Amino acid sequence: MKTVAQFSALRKGALDLSLYRSPMRRRGAGAQYRPDACLTTSYEQGLAWRKAEIGAALTDSLDKKGVKIITWNLAGRGVASRAGKVVNPDDVKGLKIRGGSREMDLMLKAAGGIISSVPSNEIYAAMQTGSLDAAVTSSTSLISFRLEEISKNLTTGRARASGTCWSRC
Repeated sequence: MKTVAQFSALRKGALDLSLYRSPMRRRGAGAQYRPDACLTTSYEQGLAWRKAEIGAALTDSLDKKGVKIITWNLAGRGVASRAGKVVNPDDVKGLKIRGGSREMDLMLKAAGGIISSVPSNEIYAAMQTGSLDAAVTSSTSLISFRLEEISKNLTTGRARASGTCWSRC
């Protein structure tokens, strides 16, 4: 079931449980509540939101939409690239890149990237054919779609939200 359909199905009671990366992306929940929107400096800080005022506001917002948070989890994000490292804004200039969210796309476009709206499950093929140079995606997508097979570089937040870059030989 596609992501948007999952959220609607949860609200209507047609789906009982879903591992849903970020219901905060849905209209009305707002980026101001998103720990994965580059608003935190560490996973620890993001997870601390569950007991903080901002976490209560997010929980209330989702409760009103009929969605209950069962557990808090922050999935790391990274950038798989077949072109080179992506650590600084200058690294994005001229790259055909997938941001994965409106906010990320706007930031990458401002840095000179050429935005592509490739779904996560099509990143591998798009990078393989050259229609995509780099993609920002979750750590689970990096692993499950085996993006290391076609990437020259991986930039990922490790222990902190700022990037660390590894080059693949």
